[in-house]
Amino acid sequence: MVKAWYLGSDLYQKDSNDVLTPEEITKKTGVQIFKMDVDSYKDDSRFKSVIEEKKLFFSDVYNNPADCTEEQVKFFLKEHIHEDDEVRLVLDGACCMDVRDKDDKWIRLRVTKGDMVVLPPGLYHRGLIDEYLQMLRMFENKELWVAVYRPAADDNIVHKKYLESRRAIEAN
Repeated sequence: MVKAWYLGSDLYQKDSNDVLTPEEITKKTGVQIFKMDVDSYKDDSRFKSVIEEKKLFFSDVYNNPADCTEEQVKFFLKEHIHEDDEVRLVLDGACCMDVRDKDDKWIRLRVTKGDMVVLPPGLYHRGLIDEYLQMLRMFENKELWVAVYRPAADDNIVHKKYLESRRAIEAN
C-alpha cells in the first residue's frame, strides 16, 4: 500500500517512519488511494467505478527503465498541475509522487506495484521516477492532457477551484 509522509529537505528520501494514513492524505489533498491486484484490476469494481466516474476513455502504459538518465529524472520533478484528474496504477516497479498540501508543503507518496492513485484536477504535484517503473496512465481526453507548470499554474482557474474546494472541506 502507498506509504506517505511529509517530505523534508532530502529530495531523494524514499522512506520515513512518520507516515500518514490514506484517509489523512485524502483529507489533506483530495488524493484517493486504492490497492489493486494487477492481474485482475480490470474486473475490480473500484477500478471500474473510478473509470466511469472520471470518464476516462484513454490509457497508455508508461515504462521507465531502471537506468534512467538524469534528464529523465529532472523532467518528472517539474512541479505542475493538470486540468483533469490524473489516475495512475503501478503495474510493476515503484516511484515517488509528491503532492502539495493546503500549506504548500510536500507530501511524498511512495507507490509500488498494485497502488492506484487519483490526483484531483488543479493539485500541484511532481514525480521522482529514478528506477524501474511500469505504470498505467488513464486520461479523460488524451489530446487535451497537458501539464501546466508552476508558476504559470498559480493563476489557472482549475488550480484556484481546487484550492477553494480544499478550503471548503477544511471549514466543515
